[in-house]
Amino acid sequence: MLELELTDYRVKYIDDILLVKVDLSRATINEALEFRNLINDEINGRRIKVIVDLSQCEFIDSTFIGALVVTYKKLLALNGRIVFVQPSELSLSVLTLVGALKFFRFFKTTSDALLHLKSRY
Repeated sequence: MLELELTDYRVKYIDDILLVKVDLSRATINEALEFRNLINDEINGRRIKVIVDLSQCEFIDSTFIGALVVTYKKLLALNGRIVFVQPSELSLSVLTLVGALKFFRFFKTTSDALLHLKSRY
């Protein structure tokens, strides 16, 4: 298992699964580009099983949600998967309002998300 710490993100490789912990209380337009670039580099390196841990995010804006949706679509096209560790209640309500819960899969813990990806894909 390899772990890297970036400014706002902690990246961990667990077997063939990428875990990205978003260490932001507010995930906004200011951070969306860096997140998207980080994930794109990983997808280009053939990491197609991804967990994004949003548990520290108290607020997620529409631009950051857009980056999550773009990532979801890219991974789906590659037969990959992305799942999420559940954010705060406020962030979850924003994700609900924009309809993200229809296609995003959320877990209460990183362990639950890992177990899901390992057992199904």
